[in-house]
Amino acid sequence: MEPLRHFWQTQDRMERVEQLPTLQARYQAFAPTNQLSQQYGSCMFSYVGKAGLGAAEQYIREMRTETDSAYMIVVEVSAAAGVFSISFMQRFATDVYLDTFLDELHQQGLTYEITDRHPLQIAPIADYRNAKQK
Repeated sequence: MEPLRHFWQTQDRMERVEQLPTLQARYQAFAPTNQLSQQYGSCMFSYVGKAGLGAAEQYIREMRTETDSAYMIVVEVSAAAGVFSISFMQRFATDVYLDTFLDELHQQGLTYEITDRHPLQIAPIADYRNAKQK
């Protein structure tokens, strides 16, 4: 089973990355993964799940999940207040894949509303995690 040949190398990978002292070091650790993902044009589809937000759910219009990833395309699906929210993230400017995805939703009889389009910006949370408490 060739695909499983290097599986052992992924064991505890995220824990090891978390131990790196800086965000820059973490980016460097993932550089080979980024190169492979871009070389092969891989993508990821993830269903985050139904959020259990209790009484606060009545105030929620949508719930997005956006993440920086090595994949060329990442689609994150989440649900809250009876609505599915889809975040379609890509590492290139053309809309050809997004348009194809939206066309497929239409062909399946699913209506959608595009509420926002923006460049992906992820807060460097790791920089704050180790900040000294005041």
